[in-house]
Amino acid sequence: LLSYSAEEEELSEEEKDKVINALDILKVLDPACGSGAFPMGILQKISLILHKIDPNAEKWKEKQLANVNPTMKKIIEDKLKDENEEFIRKLGIIEKTIHGVDIQEIAVEIAKLRVFLSLIVDSEVNDLKENRGIKALPNLEFKFVCANTLIKLPNQAIFSESKSEDFVKKLKKLREEYFTSYGEEKERIEREFKKSQNEMFKSMINGYRSKSVETQTELLSNWDPFSTKSSPWFDPEWMFGIKDGFDIVIANPPYEGEKDHKEIFKEIKIRNLGKFYQGKMDLFYFFFHLALNIGKQNSVVKWNFQK
Repeated sequence: LLSYSAEEEELSEEEKDKVINALDILKVLDPACGSGAFPMGILQKISLILHKIDPNAEKWKEKQLANVNPTMKKIIEDKLKDENEEFIRKLGIIEKTIHGVDIQEIAVEIAKLRVFLSLIVDSEVNDLKENRGIKALPNLEFKFVCANTLIKLPNQAIFSESKSEDFVKKLKKLREEYFTSYGEEKERIEREFKKSQNEMFKSMINGYRSKSVETQTELLSNWDPFSTKSSPWFDPEWMFGIKDGFDIVIANPPYEGEKDHKEIFKEIKIRNLGKFYQGKMDLFYFFFHLALNIGKQNSVVKWNFQK
């Protein structure tokens, strides 16, 4: 299925359904995505598989329309009328599957641009329609995040489980709506997201007065997903809405030895190894262990060991 061979794949309908179902829930992370080469590779491979087993995207379309929120369903239905199957497939893969993090702002912006270009090349142009039939590109603020992947939040603050669940559901809904929003609707969701964040932070402070809660609240309140500013910490649940880990972690992390770069290792060692740290280190070590920790059970870690 991963080969670019033109040969038809002889799969039963049951096998095809299993592949489509597996890809529909697949979660992929590149924790050092740079300009997005590996996420783009994943996008192309998943698109290739779907094209092979469901060339007209009939099964895939049916599944997408059955499992999306009403807002996204309308968007997809509109797109299906005007766009080809490749565009629709890619849009769904980007929304559900691909996630990237990098500490460099320009790298994250280039990664987003590559995603945009991959969609544009498959857009259907119609000169008789408004804007030549080209609809607004998706918002990728919750797909590619500028952050220090190796620094995690302090210990999670504890507060009312029911209240926490309400906040999490609301933020999840806003993330989903934001993906395909534009204009005034996009601005409204940004305001609503920030408002919900602040309400949650206030709840944490009011309920539990402790140094860890206050530290975490300060870090969270300073995170603005709608700016290009790099976050000094990374958390997949807050930034992507993913709590249970990733199926695939794929990366070509920075290979940077501690010698002559001690300043960049100081906080990483304190947060990750503490007093047990001994000897010399390389940054890839921390990324490798992050991949093991952030992956689901039986997840796949695909690493490029070339500097």
